[in-house]
Amino acid sequence: MQNFDQIIIGAGLSGLVQAAILAQEGFKVCLLESSPIPGGYLQTFSRKGYKFDVGFHYMGSTNIDRPLYKLFKNIQIFDRLPICHYEGDFYQVVWNDHRFSIPPSFPEFIEKLQQTFPGEKEAIDRFYKIANSITTSFRWYDLQPEQSYAPPQSLSLPTYSIGQWLEENIHDEWLKRLLGAFSFHTGAGAYESPIVDYCLCLKSIFDRPVWLQSGGDGIVQPLYQRVKELGVDVRFQSPVTKIQCEEKKVQSVHTKKGETFCSPWVISTIHPKQTIQMIEGNALSRIFKDHILDMKESRGSFGVYLSLKKNLSTINPINYLYLVDNPLYEGFYFHSPSLLNRDQEKPRCSMFCFIDSKPFMEFRGSKRGNRPQAYLDLKQKYANALLGDIKKFIPEIEQNILDIYTSSPLTNEEYTGSIDGSAMGIAHNIEQQGIHRPQTFSRIKNLIFSGQSIYIPGICGVIINAFYSIANILGENYLFDKVTRKEHIL
Repeated sequence: MQNFDQIIIGAGLSGLVQAAILAQEGFKVCLLESSPIPGGYLQTFSRKGYKFDVGFHYMGSTNIDRPLYKLFKNIQIFDRLPICHYEGDFYQVVWNDHRFSIPPSFPEFIEKLQQTFPGEKEAIDRFYKIANSITTSFRWYDLQPEQSYAPPQSLSLPTYSIGQWLEENIHDEWLKRLLGAFSFHTGAGAYESPIVDYCLCLKSIFDRPVWLQSGGDGIVQPLYQRVKELGVDVRFQSPVTKIQCEEKKVQSVHTKKGETFCSPWVISTIHPKQTIQMIEGNALSRIFKDHILDMKESRGSFGVYLSLKKNLSTINPINYLYLVDNPLYEGFYFHSPSLLNRDQEKPRCSMFCFIDSKPFMEFRGSKRGNRPQAYLDLKQKYANALLGDIKKFIPEIEQNILDIYTSSPLTNEEYTGSIDGSAMGIAHNIEQQGIHRPQTFSRIKNLIFSGQSIYIPGICGVIINAFYSIANILGENYLFDKVTRKEHIL
């Protein structure tokens, strides 16, 4: 039996952040991770000397008054991040012959929308006011000292989808497509994506968007170094198999290695459905378990990664979102990180789309490297679709490809443990928003949920979720005041 003050399950982004917060407060923390390396969905992979990112491409909200700056400053890693800045616009949305480049601040974005679509000026102004009203309502997103905030559960917020709002307020079809495209950041379509989640994710990409020289490793490695400096006991290849409870309280956590851990608090950053299935005894009612287990998963992602003979010359070193009429997907993200750092990076690019995971889950149980031909054919079908679409926008890519690599929802499930290969955990859709999705507090006294399925999706969202979860242990005002204290931020 090994005793700690805090046990955290999962060494992805959420688990690493929470371990740093708690260790800074002097707690003895144990971090249990099933894989041999940290990072979760932010891990990278290499093929023939070419390095590819899976879940990280860029991040916003790094201005001094924005959430990622303040939260990373609190755990003392902001200054360690290998940050590089975009020169001007950082994003472009493309639909047919239409292109709209996105400036780095939200007010600039709104101003450009009104200049481009003068007939929709009043509707765009309403959109701006709704987005600001929503994002300033969330305490751990807004992070303004001396401001009074209502608890998330008692906020009176709209429950309709961004698609519904656009349909009722916007007439120009290109503007509808353009604004609806940002539902991509929630992992849902415009008519599935709650306007609240949509606005939180949308605004988080602005306010000094940056890229990192080493991609996802640029966050993971500084975080991992920080938790090791703070004395966190990180156990790799230690998957949790059982959470033993008595009288609605966790008594012990057991791993596949046969080790047993005890702690006053247990924080699970892995998928809530996985956590629920590990809980033994009658600590949770059958009704509650079934409610969580029956929740809809977010869509899976399919990725194509290309090593290139030379860097592409007809695109800019920014992020692209292409909207297409394809029966397999509504659009796809594309970027070429080697354009951002030409002197040190080998030429490469990658793209991914959100898809229905079910066709890939039929091959669950087959062994990696020895999949049935039908699985390989299915992957080829999606790869061909993405390659066919990107060649329409970037013709030079066709003669420039060295090697092609792919990842499917099944890849995601095997490497990250995400149920059904879901890219963002439990779906952030209009049926599962607010009180209708898993909450930070489970119905077990000392077990807390965190991670991608809770609260807000995306990188910024996961980090906000991490702090909000820990605030429930340390005291919300106590941690909030530490994060927002001026002398700490500067």
